[in-house]
Formats: sequence, structure tokens, C-alpha cells
Amino acid sequence: MSPIDNGLRTTIGSRTDRDVLTQLERANEDLNILIEQVGFFVDWWSDLITSLVNLKEILPQIENDGIQPFRAEAVKERWLKVHNDYVEYRRQVRHYRCVRHDMLTKPTFTDQ
Repeated sequence: MSPIDNGLRTTIGSRTDRDVLTQLERANEDLNILIEQVGFFVDWWSDLITSLVNLKEILPQIENDGIQPFRAEAVKERWLKVHNDYVEYRRQVRHYRCVRHDMLTKPTFTDQ
């Protein structure tokens, strides 16, 4: 092997190593973003479940308490908020399914 071939292989090897390292760093960043987003998703569902459990516990008290209509209205407003939050969640999921289908189903690597 000539000194030129040996030098070229060293240069290519170093560049390849840097490219691989760059890809690994970007993959790490992407995974950290994914972890953060999954955390937001879990928090949202936890909050929704907590709201539903609280409303479920309050509902029997309201049904038996016909003389305090403002309590029934407050519960109705809370149910409406839960409903609206869920409708918005479904709208956003539909949006990402339709518009971002390729991004969600195929991994992309920009530096290959």
C-alpha cells in the first residue's frame, strides 16, 4: 500500500468516525425530545384521569342535591372542559396522522 493510499484511508476513517459520532449525538438529542414529549403525553392523560375520577366522585352528591343548582352547573362546566380538552387532543392526533404521516412512520437521517 502506498503512503498516499494509507493517508487517504486514515482521512476517510476519521471523517466516517466523525459522521457516525454526529449521527449518534443527533439520535441522542432526538431520543431526549421524544422522552420529553412522551412525558407531556403521560402528564396530560394523568391530569385527565384525575379530573374524571374527581368528577365521578362528585356526581352522586350532585344528583342527590337538587336544591343547589350552582353546584350542578360547576360540575357541568368541569365535564365540558374535560370534553373540550379531549376533543382538542383528538384533533391534534388526527392532524399529525394526516399531515405528518411520513415523519411518524419513517425514520429520517439527514447526514448519511
